[in-house]
Amino acid sequence: MRAKFRVTVFLSLILASCGSSSSQVSSEQLSSNSKELPDIVATAQSVGSFNTLLTALEVAGLTDVLKSDGPFTVFAPTDEAFAKIPEADLKALLADKEALTDVLTYHVGSGELDASNVLARDSLVMLSGKSTKISANDSGAFIDGAKIVATDVKTSNGIMHVIDTVLIPSSSTKIFEQERSNIIETAEANGNFSILLKALEITGLTDVLRDEEASVTVLAPTNDAFNNLPAGVLENLLKPENIDTLKGVLLYHVIPELLKFDNINGSLKIQTLSSIDEYLTVFYRDGVPVLNDRSRIIIKDVKASNGIIQVIDEVLLPFVL
Repeated sequence: MRAKFRVTVFLSLILASCGSSSSQVSSEQLSSNSKELPDIVATAQSVGSFNTLLTALEVAGLTDVLKSDGPFTVFAPTDEAFAKIPEADLKALLADKEALTDVLTYHVGSGELDASNVLARDSLVMLSGKSTKISANDSGAFIDGAKIVATDVKTSNGIMHVIDTVLIPSSSTKIFEQERSNIIETAEANGNFSILLKALEITGLTDVLRDEEASVTVLAPTNDAFNNLPAGVLENLLKPENIDTLKGVLLYHVIPELLKFDNINGSLKIQTLSSIDEYLTVFYRDGVPVLNDRSRIIIKDVKASNGIIQVIDEVLLPFVL
């Protein structure tokens, strides 16, 4: 049975950003006449958290589509979601109209599906013609592994659900497969890995991941992943007397082979370079691979000149710690 998913009340926040309280209309009034609501594009513009999405829609020539009658169900990535994509990859995506269109239409379904209707399905076919996977657990609801962080934002031509990660269909991964910088340079260009980069520098592992002959897969925790560690854990790991332990933890995130997301199978035991704990495990939860029953891959198959980066949402700690 699917875990119960709490619907987030988000419409009031949008209305608050549109003007003073004297000019606002209550959500009850708006729900009685959907034509009084702004369309999907105008709604996204009013919030201020979807600037990259709006730019991408304009570049792809899809703005007018989402202003049309619809109705549509849009899974809208925030600016923070787009920021998870390495800068070089995002620039390449925005420069390839065909791939960009494929990605954006992978976020749009036909018809108006509220949260309960979305979660009643195992999959959802998008305007791109490709199917996304819907899942839910105690942590929330997900579409293709992206967390749905707000739901049921009503518009005049459909409904929006907000997600924390950009959905990339497999047909568009070619845009990320061009030759590029090494693992360290790729992480530096993104801006979301400063804590990881600092830890690598402290332990002397930076040059290891700059080596063009490395051919490794790095499970890269974001800054948020490090900041979500239990209180005091990160501070202790960064102390000079704990460098060996920190090094073991970091190497627990390095796999001595190229491992693409599609090859990460359930019940798989993955060898790492760590001397603290040599292996990590993979389980499937609601169709999504989870590392050590803890961490999800939120950005997959980021190509570097000397390996692959799989971006994860939780730091992996060896079982012996």
